[in-house]
Amino acid sequence: QKRSTARKSVVPKYVAVAATTGAIPIPFADATILVPLQVTMTMHVMRIFGLDRVSGAVKQAVSSTVVSQLGRLVASTLTANLAKLIPVAGQYVGGAGSASVAAALTSAMGYAVCELCYRYAYAVMIERRDLPVDDIFNPETIMEVYRKFADKNKK
Repeated sequence: QKRSTARKSVVPKYVAVAATTGAIPIPFADATILVPLQVTMTMHVMRIFGLDRVSGAVKQAVSSTVVSQLGRLVASTLTANLAKLIPVAGQYVGGAGSASVAAALTSAMGYAVCELCYRYAYAVMIERRDLPVDDIFNPETIMEVYRKFADKNKK
């Protein structure tokens, strides 16, 4: 139930906001808004799974992964952001490119966090395992699951 709520209701709302943010006709404005948006989305999903009180180390690992995606966002949207410098036409073309990249990155991050929250909640609540949070929420696992969803977005 929680997994479905997060995947079908919460993440798509943040993806829509990310796409709208990416479409802002001001060059590079989207990057400064997307990181806090993705961190907020992550905390929202974790709250749904009852994981909002997890250790600061987990929040740091998730946040650092989100921030590392900022570099990817800037690189992916460099041409689109440069196009935004061209009055009128460039702003529309650049905005469309930035919007699609922002939506794809936010989508991959949202679904990755949903998956990781589900894995942890299942292990602890269903299997009754004494699993340290860091076993699931560490930068390597987060990036691995993120890439899986990012690759799905490319197809």
